Amino acid sequence: MMGRWPRPLKSKNGGYSVTIPNILTTLRLLLVPVFAWCYFHVHPLVGLLIYALACLTDVCDGYIARKYNQISRFGQYADPVADKLMVVTVLACLTLSGAIHWIFVLIIAVKEMLMILGAAILYLKGNRKLIFPAKPIGKAATFGLFIAILAAFFRQWIAPWHTVLMAAAVALSLAAFFYYTVHNIREARQTP
Repeated sequence: MMGRWPRPLKSKNGGYSVTIPNILTTLRLLLVPVFAWCYFHVHPLVGLLIYALACLTDVCDGYIARKYNQISRFGQYADPVADKLMVVTVLACLTLSGAIHWIFVLIIAVKEMLMILGAAILYLKGNRKLIFPAKPIGKAATFGLFIAILAAFFRQWIAPWHTVLMAAAVALSLAAFFYYTVHNIREARQTP
C-alpha cells in the first residue's frame, strides 16, 4: 500500500522490535568497527564516508521513529550508545594517526562515560527515565563536533583551523554536558 510505513515486527518477549529506526541504529553500531578498519587499512577518506553514512543513519532513525511512531525501548538506549561509540572511535582514530591532539578524545571519552554513569545513578535512584529529549545546545554540540571531525580529515589544507574547530566543539560539548547535568539533577529531584 503506497504512502504507509511498514508496521514494526514486535518480539514475543517485548524486547527488540524490528523497525526501520532499530535497523538503522543496529547498522550504525556495526559501522563502528568498519570505520576503524577502513580508516587504518583502506584509506582515511573511506573511513570518512563510513562516518558520514553513520551520521545519516542517526538523522534518519530519529526522524522515522518520531514521524511514524516507531519509538522503541531498544532505540532509546541503543541510539545514544551507537552515537557515543562512533564519535569516540572516530576521535581515537584521528588521535592515533596524529590528526588531532589526544586531549580532545580524552575529554570527550570522559564526558561520555560520566553521562552513562550519571544515567545509571539516576536509574538506580528510582528515576526510570534515562532518555532525555535533545535540547538545542546538545544539537549544536553534536553538529559542532561533526564539523570539527570533518575539518580534521582535511587538516593538511586548513591547519591550524582544524584544531581551533575541535577545541570549540569540545568546549561546546562540555557546555552541553554541564547544561544536561544541571537540568537532569533538577528533574530527578522533582520526580516523586
